[in-house]
Amino acid sequence: MFYFTNGCARIESVFNEPANPHPAPVDLDTGFDNLAGYLQFNDFESCQSYLSEISEILKTNGSALTNLIHSDGDNLLFRCIKNGTSPEVIQLLIEEYGFWTDLCVENKRPILLAFENGRKDVFDYLKNTCSLNFIIDGNSFLHCLIENIADSAEYRREKIAMFESILLRHPQINTQNQFGQAPSFFLWEQRDRVPDWRQLMLSLVAAGAELNSQHVPRGSRTPKPFYFSFFKLEKTQQNAEFLTTILEKAELHLKADNKTGNQKKQEWFQEFEQTGKEPSRKKQRAVRA
Repeated sequence: MFYFTNGCARIESVFNEPANPHPAPVDLDTGFDNLAGYLQFNDFESCQSYLSEISEILKTNGSALTNLIHSDGDNLLFRCIKNGTSPEVIQLLIEEYGFWTDLCVENKRPILLAFENGRKDVFDYLKNTCSLNFIIDGNSFLHCLIENIADSAEYRREKIAMFESILLRHPQINTQNQFGQAPSFFLWEQRDRVPDWRQLMLSLVAAGAELNSQHVPRGSRTPKPFYFSFFKLEKTQQNAEFLTTILEKAELHLKADNKTGNQKKQEWFQEFEQTGKEPSRKKQRAVRA
């Protein structure tokens, strides 16, 4: 049961679950939490019936489900994504009750919340229903996904799968952020915080990311092709395999007239052959000496 002090969009005094025969006054946030909790823990048919009942009550008071807002800024769609509510209920909120999939609250969108919370089921639905061509705080959608992977190791496997699923159909594969960084270069800059950065880089290149674009490396004033940065990698077997694969995937065959690129590639692999197979032992000897 709902009571409103006026026809605007918020629950003002009483909210109760349908099974509760004795209404008790609760505040707005508690009522919102009760509703979200009901949708989280009940079957789809019960949720469908309950939402219909509540929607009718709200409608008679000049409001709608989309207008219910928690004090933390969540609307019902945002909270259901965070709570792990079934994708069927989330789809119902969007398709029947008009929740906007492109709504942005405090730099968060529904598809970003799905990604952040490892909700691949919801992410797969949203990527076909919402816009993927947006900028938030100077970053494109792909930049936002990479930043989230770097910020948290939680749901890492699910996030990688979601990230890779979006690449081939994404229009911003080479869109630069406010600092002039394409997603591939942004990933390179975040590599120390992304254990799977090599896999993600290969996926970006396979989807059309350019490695020939000019960037100004740290500590330098001269623009250089982005892939030159790879030649700064430690001489290890893992990096040798990565370099071989990435240069082939990016079709950077380093023709004879590309003297600088060829020279850097040859120098890297020559040093790897000489020292890269046992770098740790040499370092250990140097430390002991």
